[in-house]
Amino acid sequence: MKRNHKNVISKMTRPYQYCTKKECIERQGLRQVSELEANLETCCLPQAKRIMDPRLAVKKYRRAAAGSSQNAKSCRGREDLCATLSHLTEICASSRATPNHPPVDDMVVINFVTDRLRSCQADATRLSGRTRHCVPAYWHARVIRILIWLEYRCIGFSDKESSDNARIFFLKQKTAYDA
Repeated sequence: MKRNHKNVISKMTRPYQYCTKKECIERQGLRQVSELEANLETCCLPQAKRIMDPRLAVKKYRRAAAGSSQNAKSCRGREDLCATLSHLTEICASSRATPNHPPVDDMVVINFVTDRLRSCQADATRLSGRTRHCVPAYWHARVIRILIWLEYRCIGFSDKESSDNARIFFLKQKTAYDA
C-alpha cells in the first residue's frame, strides 16, 4: 500500500518541533529554506521559490550576540533535541527529508546537518545547567559520531576501487548509525 506524503510526515513529527514558528516565518520571508526543509511540492525548486514545511524545519545556528541574553523560549527542550537528532540522523542515512522526498547532493546534507547539529549543541549547552532537563550523555556521543561520519562522507575515500577503504568506511557508517 502506498503511503500518503502527509501521513509520513505527520507520524514523524509535529509542526514546529525542531524550529520555532517565529524562525520559520522569518526564514521563509528571507527565502532561507533548505531543500531538506521544503515541502514535497517545492523542494526541487530554486531556494527563492521553496515553501517551508514546519514539520521539517530545523532551527538554524545563529551566533550569540555579545552581551545579549539568550531567549529561553527559543531553546529546545530535552525531548525536542533528542527528536531533532533522530531526524538529522535519518537525513544522513537517506539523503532526503522524508521517504517521499527526492535525495539531495552529499554536500547539501553535510552542510545542513552540520549547521543544525551546531544549533542543537548550543541548545544542549544552555540546558546543561538544569539537571532535570539536560540531554543524556549518549546524546552527545551520538552527535560526535554523526559529525565523524559526516567528515568521512565529505572526504570520501581516495581510491573508490579499494575494498579495504570501502569496508572501513561502511563499518564507520554503521557504527555511527547504530550509536
